[in-house]
Amino acid sequence: MNTTDPPSDPRYAPIADPRQIRALRSTVRQDIVDTLQALGSASVAELAARLDRAADALYYHVRALLQAGLLVQLP
Repeated sequence: MNTTDPPSDPRYAPIADPRQIRALRSTVRQDIVDTLQALGSASVAELAARLDRAADALYYHVRALLQAGLLVQLP
């Protein structure tokens, strides 16, 4: 694989959409994405415990990441 080739794994797709870039300006949202990347999937309660934050404080950020297309909600 050439180092200039994009990764084939869709979880590591480059972020070029301005909405996604704006959504990641928050360090809390960056922490959420990093944590989910490490865990694979998690509920908001699991994220809150892992990040040592109140779950109520994360819902706003999770919604913003969902709207930007950076997260998907599992059934």
